Amino acid sequence: MKKASFWRLAAAYATDYILLRVLVLAAVACVSAVLRFLGFELRFILLLAGACYWVTGILVNTLYFAALESSEKQASLGKSWLSVKVYKV
Repeated sequence: MKKASFWRLAAAYATDYILLRVLVLAAVACVSAVLRFLGFELRFILLLAGACYWVTGILVNTLYFAALESSEKQASLGKSWLSVKVYKV
């Protein structure tokens, strides 16, 4: 199997990054909407949304890459779409 080029790996990572950011931002938006509905102050919501963004981002990134790259396909969605596979040397 031929090694993937730097640009192919960068494109796969960029695809994964965009996908994950959309998921994390959607989760933060849902939490913010619920807090706003419950009547919390905007300052508190913004503070909590920032913390939620980082914590959720770290958890989602870790679980996403660990689950998908250790799966049968051995690739995240970005790598799978660009036909890049992770394997031991």
